[in-house]
Amino acid sequence: GRGGFWGEAADMALAIGATRLTLDGPWRYAVEEEYKGGKRQDLKRSIPIAQQFLKQYAGEFAGTGQTGAASAAGGDVVTVALSVTVGQLKFDQPTFAVGAGQRVRVVFSNPDAMQHNLLILQQGAAETVGALADAMMTAPDAAAKNYVPDSPAVLASTPLVDPRASYTLEFTAPTEKGNYPYLCTFPGHWRIMQGVMVVK
Repeated sequence: GRGGFWGEAADMALAIGATRLTLDGPWRYAVEEEYKGGKRQDLKRSIPIAQQFLKQYAGEFAGTGQTGAASAAGGDVVTVALSVTVGQLKFDQPTFAVGAGQRVRVVFSNPDAMQHNLLILQQGAAETVGALADAMMTAPDAAAKNYVPDSPAVLASTPLVDPRASYTLEFTAPTEKGNYPYLCTFPGHWRIMQGVMVVK
């Protein structure tokens, strides 16, 4: 047919362990004569397409230069794909898990029609940081600060991510196990647009 991926945006994703990459959005495609690093006759119909993808393109997975299998198995860096549910002020994942003290790479994509950011917070700090974000709304430099409050409760944050854009956030997970909230502090969003990073 016309190529591409079809269906509900929330259902279109590639998940390998803790890593989830959205397949929603505009796509360009071309028909290749053979897979990179292998020939057509090497493909086994009994192997799921996700495994074929990983086998052929593992070194390029999420741009990490390491295999997706290593990330999923709890290697030195875990990559998490986090997106926005279009028109609903929601993250596409209400939670994701990482290891205590693990290096984390969050690929945050924004397919929505408005800007969003992502803040990772200390445990129990959602209301406090949210109130600080509300207080910023009338400040003349709030947009320049990406609506990110100056608070030690903010462990990591992205800038404002424009529609149809993405940003890769890297940080080290806390060493203390627990539930660490994440939210968007674009004006009016934080009360609804929240999730939890579980540190195991």
